[in-house]
Amino acid sequence: WLQILGQHLRPTGVVVLSESDDPVATIDPDLLQAVQSFYDALTTGDAKGIQTIFSWNESSQVSEVVLAGGRIDSWKDCLVDGARPQGMKISGIDGIVVSDKEAYTTV
Repeated sequence: WLQILGQHLRPTGVVVLSESDDPVATIDPDLLQAVQSFYDALTTGDAKGIQTIFSWNESSQVSEVVLAGGRIDSWKDCLVDGARPQGMKISGIDGIVVSDKEAYTTV
């Protein structure tokens, strides 16, 4: 699953699901665990935790953000004290699984 974070990210498109997509109505427990693990690692500065969930595979969504003027900071820089969102709490996780390769979450 892809998680894009940023202070100035604007939507680059609208997700339109057709009836044939048949999304799962309730959040998938694996998706929920992945989101929780990511934010736990992010807020505590757990580099090993980030590496277990982070993928180095290229993504068209990330490329769109970079081409629109965004940048990719290293995890080393993002996880240091003062840079990470230490103490941030997440709640109200919603997710929709569209396929084995596509899911969307809001936190």
